[in-house]
Amino acid sequence: MPNPSPVVITRILRPKRRADLLRRPRLLDFIHEHIDRKLIIVSASAGYGKTSLLVDWAHDTDLPVCWYTLSETDRDVRVFVEYLLASIRQQFPTFGHRTEAFLSNAGGGTLDPGSLASILVNDLYNDIPDYFVIVLDDFHRGESESVNFLLDTLLQNLPDNVHIILASRSIPRLTPKGMALLIARREVEGLGTNDLRFDANEIRALLAQNYHQHIPLEQAEALSREAEGWITGILLTTHSMWKGLFASIVEAKGSGSKIYEYLANEVFDQQSPVIQAFLRGTAILDEMTPSLCNRLLNRRDGRQMLSLLEERNLFITRVERDDEIWYRYHHLFQQFLLSKIEDAAEKRSLHARAAAILEEDGDLAAAIAHYQAADMPHEAARAITLAAPTAFSSNHWQTLAGWIDGLPEEIRAENPRLLWYRATIHAQLGEIDQSLAVFDLAEKAFRQRNDEVGLADVFINRSTPLRFSGRLREAEESCQKALTLLENLPPGPARTRSSAEAHRFIGICRMQLGNLTSGLDELRLSLSLYQDVGDRFGIANLHSDLGTALLMTGNISGSDVHFDQAVTLWQELGALGSLANTLNNVGLSHHQRGQYAKALEIYERALAVAQETALWRVQATVLAGMGDVYRDLGQYDQALAAYNEARPLAERASEAPLVSYILDALGNTYILTGDYLRAEELIRQAYEQARARNSRQSATVFFASLGVLCYERGDPKLAIQYLSEATTVLQEIGARRVLPRVRLHLAHAHYLNGQWDLAVATLETALDDAAALGYDQFLEPLGRRMIHFLRFALRRRPDNDHLADFVHRVEQMQPSSVPETPPGPLVITTTPTLKIYGFGEVRVLRGDTPVDPRAWGTARAKEILFYLLSFPHRRKEQIGQTFWPELSAAKVRSAFHVTMYRLRRALGVPDCILYEDDRYYFNQRIDYWYDVREFERFLAQADHLRGTDPVAYEWHLKQAVELYRGDFLESLSLSGEGWHIPLAEALRQKYIDSLLELGRLAAGRGDYDDALNYYQRIADKDSYIEVAHRGIMEAYVHLGDRNAALRHYRQLEDYLRHELGVAPTPETVHLYEEILRSS
Repeated sequence: MPNPSPVVITRILRPKRRADLLRRPRLLDFIHEHIDRKLIIVSASAGYGKTSLLVDWAHDTDLPVCWYTLSETDRDVRVFVEYLLASIRQQFPTFGHRTEAFLSNAGGGTLDPGSLASILVNDLYNDIPDYFVIVLDDFHRGESESVNFLLDTLLQNLPDNVHIILASRSIPRLTPKGMALLIARREVEGLGTNDLRFDANEIRALLAQNYHQHIPLEQAEALSREAEGWITGILLTTHSMWKGLFASIVEAKGSGSKIYEYLANEVFDQQSPVIQAFLRGTAILDEMTPSLCNRLLNRRDGRQMLSLLEERNLFITRVERDDEIWYRYHHLFQQFLLSKIEDAAEKRSLHARAAAILEEDGDLAAAIAHYQAADMPHEAARAITLAAPTAFSSNHWQTLAGWIDGLPEEIRAENPRLLWYRATIHAQLGEIDQSLAVFDLAEKAFRQRNDEVGLADVFINRSTPLRFSGRLREAEESCQKALTLLENLPPGPARTRSSAEAHRFIGICRMQLGNLTSGLDELRLSLSLYQDVGDRFGIANLHSDLGTALLMTGNISGSDVHFDQAVTLWQELGALGSLANTLNNVGLSHHQRGQYAKALEIYERALAVAQETALWRVQATVLAGMGDVYRDLGQYDQALAAYNEARPLAERASEAPLVSYILDALGNTYILTGDYLRAEELIRQAYEQARARNSRQSATVFFASLGVLCYERGDPKLAIQYLSEATTVLQEIGARRVLPRVRLHLAHAHYLNGQWDLAVATLETALDDAAALGYDQFLEPLGRRMIHFLRFALRRRPDNDHLADFVHRVEQMQPSSVPETPPGPLVITTTPTLKIYGFGEVRVLRGDTPVDPRAWGTARAKEILFYLLSFPHRRKEQIGQTFWPELSAAKVRSAFHVTMYRLRRALGVPDCILYEDDRYYFNQRIDYWYDVREFERFLAQADHLRGTDPVAYEWHLKQAVELYRGDFLESLSLSGEGWHIPLAEALRQKYIDSLLELGRLAAGRGDYDDALNYYQRIADKDSYIEVAHRGIMEAYVHLGDRNAALRHYRQLEDYLRHELGVAPTPETVHLYEEILRSS
C-alpha cells in the first residue's frame, strides 16, 4: 500500500545555492553574529529575498543546518512535527525516537502542543550534543494556533545548542508573554523589510554579476528608490529595463495597478511561446522533476526546459539529494503563473492528469489534492479509500478527516467505508454524538449494499462511543449484533480478529457492569482468538485486560502472570501508552498488597512513560493510583494534589468512569480531613454519574462511601443501611476485591452503633473475605483508622489468630511514611563538582568521572577552558584573535558561541563561563578544584611563611611540587597561537625553584636522600641546570658515595660537550676538583 501522506523530501532538503545569487555580507554577518540567539526572525513581504539570504547563509556556515520549508498542510501540528522530525534527521538520523513514539501512541487525536513540545525538547537535549540550526522557511504558510503555541513553548525551553531561524511574511504570532520573555532575555533578533531592501551598491553588484551590466550609481539609486529595494521587482525589471521598463515603474505604481503583476507580465511576455506554455502547464505542480513535467505535458525535454528556466533566473529553485533533482517555483511567481491559465477547463485537465500520474507513482496525498482541484469528487473518494487504511493506522486522523469532509455529502453517502473511518475518528477524538450520528449513516449505507463485513465493523466500533458515554448495555448489544453477523461469514483471519475484538469489548462492558465472572470468560475467549491469528497487539491487550480483571476479583497472583506477559510484549512492540497503562495496573497490584514504596516506584515509572505519550487517560489513572497510595499513608495533601492533577486529564480524555472514581476518591480524602460538606458533594456527584451509566459496581462502591460519611458524621444507624445494601450487591455480583473493605466499614458502623457482637462477627467475615483473596494488606490503612475497634474485637476473640495477626500489623504501621524506604544516613561529600588537571596529562572530571572526550566536540573547547582559567576577563576579540585569526569578525562570533556551548555542556555547569562588561571569565564561585590554582596557592602561602614558620613553609613547598605532574598542557594538542608558552615556562621555573629550595632545606638538615631526590627531579626536567647537578654531587658525597659523584660529573661533562659544545661552569668544575682532592 502506498504511503498516503509521505514527507515531501524537497521540503526538508537545503536548497542549492544558485550561481546567480548575490552574496550580501552585511546580512550574512548579522546572522553569524547573532547565531547564539534562540530565534532569528527574517520577516518581510513576498519578494524581498528571504529564502535566498538563508540559502546563502546555510551554505556559508560550518554549523549543521536542518532545513524545513512549510506549506499549508503543516497547520496540523502533527504534520508540522513530523516534518520537523524528518528535517532534523537529515543531519542527525537517530534523533527523536521518543517524539516519534509520542506521536504514535497519541493516535490521531488532538495533540496537546505543550506536551509535544516538552517531549521534543527532551529529545533535542538527550539526542543531539552538537550546536546546530533549524531553518523554518515560509513559516507563514504553516501558521496555526497550535503550531504557534508549540513553537512558543519550544522556544521557551530550547537547549542552548539549538537555534531557530524563521523566515515569514509576518512576525509569528507567539504568545505576548513568550515573545516578551525572549526579548527580555535577549534571545531574539530580527531582520525586517528595511534591512532586506537592496541598496544601490547591491543593485549594481547584482547587475554586474548576473547581467554583465554596469550602471551608474545614480541610476542604481533611482532603481532602489522606485522599487523600494524590492529585489523581485528589481529582478523582473532587469529582464527588460533596457527597453524602457525602468522608466515605467513609477507610472505603474502611480496607476494603482499591482506592480508585481505588471512586471511579471512584462517578463512573461518576453518569453517564447514554448517557454510560456511550459510555465503555464507546470504551474499546478508544487514540486517538479523532469520526468513529471514530461509526463504531464507529453514532452521529452523537461530537463532542458527546467535548466533553461534556471539559467534565465525565472524564479525557480533547485533542490538536490545524491543524484535526484527537484525544482519548485517561487510561491509568488507560481501564483502569477496560475493566473495565466485563463481557461478553467484547461486548469482542471492539468490537475486531472497530474492526479493520475501522482496516483500511479504512489503519492496519494498529492493525487487527492489534484483530484479535488480538478473537481473530480468520485476519483478523489476512490483515492481517499485507497489511502485511508494507511492514513488511519499511521494516526493521520485529522488529515484523513479533512479529506473526507472535503467531499460532497452525496459522495460521502455513496462510500460507507469512508463514513466508517470518519465515525471512528470522531469516537477517538471524544466527539461522541457526531460519532454515533455518522455510524448510523454508515450502517444505513452498508445495509443498502448488503455488506455484512462492513455492518459488523460498524457494530463493533460503535460500541466504543457507547461505552465512553456510559451506555454499557447498548455497547454490549452492539458487539453481540456483530458476532451474529460474523457467524455467517466464511472463516478466516479477518473474521477471527473481528470476533476477538467483539468479545473483548463485551468482556470490558461486563466487568464495568459488575458481571465479573462472565466478563472474565469473554476476555479469555478473546485472548484465545487473538492467539489463533498471532496478533501480538491483541494478545498484549488481552493480557493487560485480564490482569486488570483478575485484580478486580482479587486474584492477584493470576493478575501478576498476565501483567508480566503484557509488559514484555509492550516493550517488544515499543507501545509506550499501553506499557504505561499496564505498569499502572502493576502498581495497583503492589498497592493492594501493602507494598507502598514499590507501588509508588512503579507508579512513578508508569507516569514517566505516560508523559511521553498524549494519553491523558493513562496519566490520569496513574495519578489517581498515586493519590490512593498517599491517602493510605495518611499523606492527605499529597493525595489531594494527585487527584486534582488527575481530574482534568480524565475529563479531557472523556473517561466518565475514571472521572467518577476520582470524584469519589477526593470525597473519601475530604472525609479524612473532616471536610464533610465537600466530601458529600463529590461522592454524590460520582454516584449519580455511575447510576446514569448503569455501572452497578461503581455505583455500589460510591453508595458505600456515603455510608462511611454517615458514621463519620455521627449517624451509624444510617451508615448501616447504606453499607448493608452495598455489601449485599457486591456479594451478589462477585466483586471480591472491594467487598472486604466495604464489609470492614460495616463492622465499624455496627461497633459505633453499640452492636458489638454483630460488629465482631462482621469483622471476622471481612477478614475471611480478604483471606480468600490471598492477601489483606489493603485493609491495613483502613484498620489503622479504627484501631480502637480492632483492639476491642481482639479482646472479644483472643483465640482468632488471623485477627490477632492483622491487629499486630496495623499497630506496626507508620501513619505518614513509606515503610520500605527508611531514611539513610547523612553523607557529606567533599568531592568538588569539577576537578581540572592542567599539569602533565590534561584531564577534566565531573565529580570522579572523567568528561567523555566526545563531549568536548573539538579540542579547542578544552583549550579555551584553560585559556580562561589562565587569563580571566578576556574580551571576545582577544579570544577570537588567539583561536580563529583566519575568520571574519562575524564568523568568529559564531564559532565562539559554538565553542562556549560545547565547553559548558562538557563541564555540565551552565554558569561556568560568565560574561560581564564585554569580557568572559571562568566563574570562580562554582565548586571546582584546579591543580594549577592549587600549585600557585601553595607557593603563595609558602612565600608568606618564609622566615616565620620553617616547618609549614617546607610543607607548602612539598604540596606544590607534588601537584606538578608534568609541564602545563603538555599532553594537549593546542590550536591557539602559542598563548600558553610563557605561562608554561613560568610555572616550570617555579617548580624548579621550589625543588631547588626543598633540596637546599633537606641538605641543610642532613637529609641527603631527600635532597638527592629533589635535585634529581630537576635534572630530569632540565639537564642544563648545573646547580641541580652540583646538588646531586654533594648529596652523593655526604651519602659516602664519592665515586657516584665523580661519575655524575663525567656524565654531565660528556652531555654538555656533545649537546652544546661547552664545558661545565667553573663552579661545577671547582666542586669536582674538591671531591677529587678529598678522595
